Amino acid sequence: MTIIRFAQPRRLSDIFDDIFSKSMEDIDKKSCDCVPAANIIENENSFEIQMAVPGYSKKDIQIELENNVLSIFNEKAQEEGKEIKYTRREFGYGTFRRSFTLPKIVDATKISADYKNGILSVVLPKIEEAKARLSRQITVG
Repeated sequence: MTIIRFAQPRRLSDIFDDIFSKSMEDIDKKSCDCVPAANIIENENSFEIQMAVPGYSKKDIQIELENNVLSIFNEKAQEEGKEIKYTRREFGYGTFRRSFTLPKIVDATKISADYKNGILSVVLPKIEEAKARLSRQITVG
């Protein structure tokens, strides 16, 4: 399974540029451009993608499958109307997007998803032919 990354890691020099060239107000207004961490588990019958997305509700998370690419994303905006003065702000509930190119052995019609305790689980069942191919006996000659 291939992972397509859209967010580039920040360089240390970028962080120092932010600290010394921007005001605290600008830094506070910055939205989170992070990519949620993901685990990919394979077993005999399926793949499972587990993604850590705490702070979101089920309705905030969207999943699309297009041209054999599974995209998991969110476009949740910051809550407006609340005037809160932060001394330090580290929570970020901005937009994110993770995309995965699915192998040909995934049955796209049976993909399911569940969200519990901040973990999104997407189950990608394998087609029957792939299950049969993966389990076979090999003799040593």
